Amino acid sequence: MKTKLNIPAVLKAMENRKMRPVQLARKIGVPRQSVSMWLAGKSMPRGMSLLRLGIVLDLAFCEAVIQTPEPLDPVTESGWIKAVKNAKR
Repeated sequence: MKTKLNIPAVLKAMENRKMRPVQLARKIGVPRQSVSMWLAGKSMPRGMSLLRLGIVLDLAFCEAVIQTPEPLDPVTESGWIKAVKNAKR
């Protein structure tokens, strides 16, 4: 499973609290650039930052993140199929 920040939920929670990214960064204790990267989908808050984000914005983990299955790598998948076919011979 791949875990991504639920950006719409975070933005809505920030809007409800009239909080700008720089204010969120201060409350969480991270650089403003980190919050900008999170909100742009370029990175994901880790560990304590994710926990603090949830506390500050009053978001449960299941609201703050989205878990999606990772797509199969076509190269690996075709290699696996080829290996299985060769093993049957």
